[in-house]
Amino acid sequence: MRSNSKKVDITQAPKFDVRAIFGFHAPVDVWRKFLSPDPPPLFHDFFAMLMRVPEFVLEGDALAAMQNARALHRMMNIMRETGAPDV
Repeated sequence: MRSNSKKVDITQAPKFDVRAIFGFHAPVDVWRKFLSPDPPPLFHDFFAMLMRVPEFVLEGDALAAMQNARALHRMMNIMRETGAPDV
């Protein structure tokens, strides 16, 4: 992670009890739409969801999230490529 262009800390094996700088949350319904093979309008891209889907929420440090936007976008596309689990 970087803060003011300085490397601050890297967590090698993060655990569930370690607080992240930012995160996303949304109901399962929203994730299923995003991960569907042919998502409906506004669910095709995580930036679109962030701006227009009120249930898709960015928590924490928005600046840090946007500084990592390219990696986040890639991660979300990889999630879509793997598809939604059957739950």
